[in-house]
Amino acid sequence: MGLTAWITVASAIALLSLSGCAHRRAPPPQSGDGRGALPAAAPLGASEPAVLLDGIEIGQRAPDFVLTSFDGRSISLADFRGKPVVIDFWAAWCPFCLGEFPVLERAYQTNRAGGLVVLGIHRSDGEDQATGARFAAERGVTFPLLQDEGDRVYRQFSGGTPAMPLSYFIDRDGIIRAKIFGPKTDERIREYLARIR
Repeated sequence: MGLTAWITVASAIALLSLSGCAHRRAPPPQSGDGRGALPAAAPLGASEPAVLLDGIEIGQRAPDFVLTSFDGRSISLADFRGKPVVIDFWAAWCPFCLGEFPVLERAYQTNRAGGLVVLGIHRSDGEDQATGARFAAERGVTFPLLQDEGDRVYRQFSGGTPAMPLSYFIDRDGIIRAKIFGPKTDERIREYLARIR
């Protein structure tokens, strides 16, 4: 590989490192409170637009959602009230998602006996479920994987921020205690898990 190719690759890696895995921007807000945003605590309904300008932030109650798991079950965030929950938005096109899946799987295996729930929410924008399922299976993922058709839940939580991976750490009362853009390490996961036990 020539010098120009190495410089191009290094520049691309640096740009991705600074921004997480950027992809497409969410469509402009369609309804809401005058700013175009839906209320932060509004549950996600099938007919509601799910775009927030600011997204869901630390200290707010995580809005409920219902999504279908890769194995066909209907799963609601409310099903896990009383347990610590990590929600991770991911896609197979995201190179940082590849690196963080083993970290999330280790955290899940280590802490699930204590009640930890990890929900991997697959962004369907530009990627089908079969691609996501192959990606996760190749990495030995055992925590539940949910399909976010049209990225409605992703847009509700993130406000349309085009960076991935994106994770939320939710305590037993349903309050978001941490939000992480970008790749995660074992140490960082342990630090944030301590906030939601």
